Amino acid sequence: KTRTKDKYRIVYSDFQRLELEKEFITNKYITIRRKAEIAVHLTLSERQ
Repeated sequence: KTRTKDKYRIVYSDFQRLELEKEFITNKYITIRRKAEIAVHLTLSERQ
């Protein structure tokens, strides 16, 4: 996490970023269930 002003910016690994980009290309809107699956797969919280 990088602190900028009073907010944190999450810095994703290259692998996480690529996986998130691939998901966005195929599915711009994800379900709550899919969000949870992606979070587990990428070891992120659902809010990240």
